[in-house]
Amino acid sequence: MKRSLAVLFCAFLFISCGGNQSSEGGKQNGGGEKQNATIAVTNGSIRNFLEENGEIIPRTIVKVKFNFSGKIDWIYKEEGDKVAAGEKLAKVYPDINQIQMITSAQIAYQRAVASLSKLSNEIAEVTELYQQGMASKSKYDDAVNNYQIGQSELIKARLELESIEGSDSVQSKKGVSVIAPINGTIISRLVDIGDYVIASSSYQTGTVLFEIANISDVLVEAKINEIDILNIHDGAQVDFSIDALADQSFMGKVFRVFPNPVTENNVKKYKVQIELSKNLPDTIKPGMSVKIKVLTVAKDNVPIIPISSVIRDAEKKKDYVLVPSSKVEGKYEISYVTTGAWDMNFIEIKSGLKLGDKIIKKPFEVQESQIITADETGTNKTKDKGGPGGPGGPGGMH
Repeated sequence: MKRSLAVLFCAFLFISCGGNQSSEGGKQNGGGEKQNATIAVTNGSIRNFLEENGEIIPRTIVKVKFNFSGKIDWIYKEEGDKVAAGEKLAKVYPDINQIQMITSAQIAYQRAVASLSKLSNEIAEVTELYQQGMASKSKYDDAVNNYQIGQSELIKARLELESIEGSDSVQSKKGVSVIAPINGTIISRLVDIGDYVIASSSYQTGTVLFEIANISDVLVEAKINEIDILNIHDGAQVDFSIDALADQSFMGKVFRVFPNPVTENNVKKYKVQIELSKNLPDTIKPGMSVKIKVLTVAKDNVPIIPISSVIRDAEKKKDYVLVPSSKVEGKYEISYVTTGAWDMNFIEIKSGLKLGDKIIKKPFEVQESQIITADETGTNKTKDKGGPGGPGGPGGMH
């Protein structure tokens, strides 16, 4: 088995520090070889966390646009102002095209009113003549039909005028009011007096004038890279701290993982939103930085050993530990194991060892001459150690 660079480095440290000195709890046997400390397989807990930066955001942000193109004539509200639904935010003076549209619609409506009034008089006269037998049935029917058409034209003209003017705006020669659609706080004012705004329609997004949010209803949002996102799920427990309140900690849980990634510095990341378990202090504002700590692995009452006790056999792609030999005193044998969850200190043993089994605590302090393995004939031979096991190392857990 080939040695990894980690093995060579450990061997170098071992020689530099004095290869004949005893390790923790170790002693030398009659042949001058060191007896290494052992540790038993025990039941324990595994906890793994992911730490990332995030920020406070409002749960809902409403972008205020307008159904007219024109120039900002006046602004009534500023960033930070609280507003109620229906309050005036700004005044827009429509451009010449918008004014012409409004004027044309008003004229069409006035003509429809006048036309219907004329048709009303005509049908009254024809009805009287028809009842006296002085007008034909066809002439009476034509008059009724024309009156009904006039009614339809009036309805159409009225609806078109209301659509152009806007049902929630007040139009006059002094401009058209921009109205707050919800209760909340203005978190962004994106226009100034004199700016030209584009109308929002089915074929264009339009200019955003204001952003309004309820800043008392906030979330934490973070971006997790594509590797770590595999360990994040809805409902996962989150501890977080706010940079502005470093001496306090808060709790929450993941409630939304966005399916589409964003790319930052050529790294794909996924947005994760965290719902708070209780309201934050009133002093907390959107945009404040936070540090989150997400619980990604939680296992209790499982067999565990120190993660540093596991070695990776790179050739066989298996993990193993060293155990005291039952055949030769002062020697150690390889015992292959199946590993599971892990954290910074311990790793779960799924098979290959049972509770109470003794293993070598620091396998890289074992001399290679002390490691034996049985061949098919039953004789023993020494075996090179592989790379260190556990996640992330040259012989990391797979």
